[in-house]
Amino acid sequence: MRAFIAAAIAGALVSGAALAANAPLVAPNGTPWLGVRAKALDQLQTYDCGAAKCAPATPAERAHPPLSDGEAQWIYQRGVYSGVAAHCGLDWRSRNYTPVMAHLQTTERKSTRELALASGVHDIARDMAKAALGRVGACSPELKADMDRRLDFRPPSAR
Repeated sequence: MRAFIAAAIAGALVSGAALAANAPLVAPNGTPWLGVRAKALDQLQTYDCGAAKCAPATPAERAHPPLSDGEAQWIYQRGVYSGVAAHCGLDWRSRNYTPVMAHLQTTERKSTRELALASGVHDIARDMAKAALGRVGACSPELKADMDRRLDFRPPSAR
């Protein structure tokens, strides 16, 4: 089933959603999470940083993003899981997104700005996955069962 999720989402995520948004979402080295992190940095000023919108990403943040490559990867993955869960009618918000953000805030001690960027990475990946699967068709019982087993967030060190 893992192969099915990867195959169903990977091609559609890169081709359909990226082209629809008129923006490349795959970094030059072929890692989609880095492209998504770059897009989230481009949109940072549209995210909430506490009571106000975040300031645009600085050149220093673009050169050395506030989320590491590894963090961007697992947050992107959790976003894809949220998209699959949304497609299948599962509660992605309380089982995945909220615990991810709580982990980043309390355990990882991320700043408000870093949390906004993480939320952006998650949301872009979620929306891409949901859109890609929407083009494939209805959620199969097998996909729903597989995602139901994977959806509950566990911190990266507990995997």
